Amino acid sequence: MPAFRYFRSIPVIAFAVALLAQVGSSPVLAHLVLTNPAARTNDDYLTSDPCGGIPTGESAATYTAGTDIEITVNVAITHNRNLRAAISFDDFVTRTQLAMIQIDGSGVYQMTVPLPAHTSGPAVLQVSHQRYVSCADIDLLEGAAFSINAGLNDAWVSADAPFQGLFFTVFENLGLFFLSWFTFDAVAPDSGTTAEFGAADQRWVTGAGNYSGDTVTLNVELTSGGIFNAAEPAATQSPGYGTITIVFISCNEAILTYDFPSVGLSGQMTLTRVLPDNVPLCEALATP
Repeated sequence: MPAFRYFRSIPVIAFAVALLAQVGSSPVLAHLVLTNPAARTNDDYLTSDPCGGIPTGESAATYTAGTDIEITVNVAITHNRNLRAAISFDDFVTRTQLAMIQIDGSGVYQMTVPLPAHTSGPAVLQVSHQRYVSCADIDLLEGAAFSINAGLNDAWVSADAPFQGLFFTVFENLGLFFLSWFTFDAVAPDSGTTAEFGAADQRWVTGAGNYSGDTVTLNVELTSGGIFNAAEPAATQSPGYGTITIVFISCNEAILTYDFPSVGLSGQMTLTRVLPDNVPLCEALATP
């Protein structure tokens, strides 16, 4: 080896040796860990969903169902901007997404998490960042029954479906719940498909029905056939287009289940408000 190459490689070799020594002598922070409530393990590089293969442990905290809690997550390395919290009561056969925040780098983050109001008992709280996960075992005590009320009137969205959403209107005196859902077609239109106003793939459906407690089930109608800002031709509504059931977990979260059998679409999604301004009013009205 020429002398100049040998001497230039010495700093590189020294750095590599020092790095390996550091790795061998102390744990290297990886990605994220739930610190409050305390996670099952302080390992922050778990990737096996739901809890990195770490078995259930003792309960780290007890909360009241239907309340908002503050959790703390230590993010050591970031991979995208999303930090999510979810809960499961059946070892993640099913799960409910509770909250999502946007992060801008490594650090300690606080998340406000609305706990489900309709389920109590042992549960697992999971935080996730990309494919990295951390879990804490918790207990939920039965809380006061949640009641649908006019404080829910707002715009609601799913974190997994940006730039589309729903509007809820509750008419308490009538015991009536109205929904309008602004979304898109289930398949993208051909590139040559155009619309004179708006976009060819835009869709909206509406539904109204009576509610009870924390749940409402609606028969949805599809409106079509009209012309922009004109009385003729008159639009028509097709009743029985499908059903939507909404269970409100809290004043800031709901689980929506949809079934449109004629077009073969069914599924479930977690909804949260676009803005929290009406949450205090809802909380004041929610408990009978």
